[in-house]
Amino acid sequence: MKANIDIFKKWMHYQIISNALWQYEEYDNKIVITYHDCKAEIHVYGDIIEESIKKNEENIFYLFYSFNDYAYGKKMFNVFIEYLSHQKQKKTHKILLSCSGGMTTSFFKTRMMEYLSLRHLHYEIDAAAVEDIDYIADQYDLILIAPQVRYSLSHIKQIAPQCHVEPIDPSVFASYNCTKLYEQIAAFYKMK
Repeated sequence: MKANIDIFKKWMHYQIISNALWQYEEYDNKIVITYHDCKAEIHVYGDIIEESIKKNEENIFYLFYSFNDYAYGKKMFNVFIEYLSHQKQKKTHKILLSCSGGMTTSFFKTRMMEYLSLRHLHYEIDAAAVEDIDYIADQYDLILIAPQVRYSLSHIKQIAPQCHVEPIDPSVFASYNCTKLYEQIAAFYKMK
């Protein structure tokens, strides 16, 4: 089996060096790949292969398997490589939550950031008072306004024509329903 694993390690090496976007370092039993803000490692311990990817020091992929044959090893390696390849630095979507004073939306923003972080979703959410939108609207793709300031919807659309502006459903806002607010946000970016 040792000869087979050595041949497989060589095959992995050639797969990795064929991608000009990746920086890599190779050691006896370890390959380290750097790609955007990810660090991927492949460790070989006898016939055990361990693959991991960290993004901003957070584990986002971990797989280990016993190398039994080339077909299975190749399949597992390709899963790893495909996952790494999709980890490009994603454009961060910028969303502003706004209410009358900015306090309620600040609380909702904090809850939303926790919700998004746990799901590895790439959105940046800020909160501000409706009166401040004139000065900061150009920084956002989407402005969501609280039910109590819905009266300002047409004014915000006039001063921020480059932004999509819509109200937050009262039941979503009142209950700080992060799932429903995320669905509203995702629907906007899906249609964009």
